[in-house]
Amino acid sequence: MKVLSLLPVVAGVGFTTYGDYYFTPWGLILTLLGTLLASLKTVVANLLQAGPPLPVSRGSHSLTKIRSTENDAIPASRKQGGGGGNGTA
Repeated sequence: MKVLSLLPVVAGVGFTTYGDYYFTPWGLILTLLGTLLASLKTVVANLLQAGPPLPVSRGSHSLTKIRSTENDAIPASRKQGGGGGNGTA
């Protein structure tokens, strides 16, 4: 899907160079190469910033651990639905 997103860029380069009076094959090659390298840099940077995929656990113990950690961070007064809403004791 990422490769398909580059098609508008390539088409834009084609439209830009179509009416140029001083068009040369070498200029077209350099323009297309620059566009390809810029788009490749964007894709690689996106892959590097996304990081590796998270491992999938086959058991539910990891989810239970996450939920118990979240519950430990919630004050006891909020767990039971109490605590008033005005901030006074």
